[in-house]
Amino acid sequence: MGFLIASLNLADDVKESLIAILPQMTPDQLNRLSATLESAYQSDKTEGVDQNLQTALDRFKPPMTKRWKARIKKALSDLKKLEKDLNARSAN
Repeated sequence: MGFLIASLNLADDVKESLIAILPQMTPDQLNRLSATLESAYQSDKTEGVDQNLQTALDRFKPPMTKRWKARIKKALSDLKKLEKDLNARSAN
């Protein structure tokens, strides 16, 4: 628990106050505090990870998008030609 409190981005006097009230807390309160501190620690340590991942993915997105748009356009064109051919054959 001390590690989690020490890692918080809080003023030292606030951290000391948290440590001071720990002995007065019930086991349930300690468990809830621990879970909250773990969540805060994890959020703090992984704050930029999602943005970094999104930035990395965005670098690959434009070329793939252009390639896929061209493939989709060709596929739609081929389907229209096939539809015309099928319609012409069924008319005969």
